[in-house]
Amino acid sequence: MSRRRRVPTAGGNRPRLRRPRPPARGADGAVARWGRIATATFTFLALVAGVVGQFLGIWKGLLEQFGGSESPQPTASGSPSGVPGPSAASSSTCGTSSDDVVLELDGKPSRTAARVVATVSCVLASGDHLAWVVRKVTGTADNPRVHYTLRSALNQGPGSYTYDAVLRTTAPGSERTVSVLLMNSDTYRSVRATRDPETGYVQLPHPPPVVSNSVLIKTPE
Repeated sequence: MSRRRRVPTAGGNRPRLRRPRPPARGADGAVARWGRIATATFTFLALVAGVVGQFLGIWKGLLEQFGGSESPQPTASGSPSGVPGPSAASSSTCGTSSDDVVLELDGKPSRTAARVVATVSCVLASGDHLAWVVRKVTGTADNPRVHYTLRSALNQGPGSYTYDAVLRTTAPGSERTVSVLLMNSDTYRSVRATRDPETGYVQLPHPPPVVSNSVLIKTPE
């Protein structure tokens, strides 16, 4: 008996179809992922920096507006009292007008003290000085002796200045006159050089270079 030979069918030798493999995650994918992360991070930091910059700018503006002048001008004797005076541009040079320096008593003298206020409306020329001076007369009517005491300067420009006279050590009824002198540098140094270390009296030129009115202070009885 003979064997039948198998005839290959049309589908017997058909090649198998392979499924496509998914692309492998290589270096290009990792770089792209880190690039996106870096971009997002830089964007966030830029937004934060912008917000912080605006916040600091607002605070700087507030400090410049409200924190510019925290310390007031001094009010001690012989210094400006903080009352605004005429501007330098609108003021004349000291010594050209009888109203350059005007004095007045600030209230009535007490048994212990008195205060004089000077209103300066002029500008000092280069090298000039304004200074308080106290004139006191001792001795007798037949033989009076005039003494001058140089006090603090008024050299900080137009404005109000104060002089405080101490009366607690003076005799009741005693008198002294307060004025303001205008001197150039040479005269100012010469007058200061004549100061008596024991009494504090100085020698003034004749006539004294008074540039203001005079205020009489009398110690109350």
